[in-house]
Amino acid sequence: HGSGGNQPLPIEEAIGYMDPSIYELVRNFKKEKTGELCGLWNSRAIAGKGLSVILTKACVAKVGVAIANVLELRSLFVLCAPYTVKMVEEVGFEIITSLGEEGTFPYPKDDMIATALMIRDVAGLTKADRDKRDDIFNLRHIPRQVRKEQGTQGLLDIEYDLYIPHLDEEKEGFS
Repeated sequence: HGSGGNQPLPIEEAIGYMDPSIYELVRNFKKEKTGELCGLWNSRAIAGKGLSVILTKACVAKVGVAIANVLELRSLFVLCAPYTVKMVEEVGFEIITSLGEEGTFPYPKDDMIATALMIRDVAGLTKADRDKRDDIFNLRHIPRQVRKEQGTQGLLDIEYDLYIPHLDEEKEGFS
């Protein structure tokens, strides 16, 4: 979800009533183009099947960060469940400790906790783990590929097709 015009980012709508400072934080990053990764929530019905790890780590986090660079976003926000915090930190997100209770909020319900995080340098990913950064740079360079990804149930072949034709018809990759 990209930030632009008068439409707020989902994170603003989700936590703004609990901590209004999110509005100023997003406004400061809107100047240089920001966005939000959404969809880092899974149903408890699929818990224990290993799908949430693959969906979050391999697909949403890596792919979202790779595509954010293509869209020329300079920063990226995310609001995620406790079990996905480490996964998004590995790709360069940092907890926004100035918000809520050290970055956490009762969300999406009062009996659940969500953590607000952001990447301040989508292009360089200086806070990402080296291997995750290399994976993302590889996806930017080769947007169509099959990779082996580690899930809780073992290795899986994941087919990535991140090519976005209307953005740049001439490029082989995104970098």
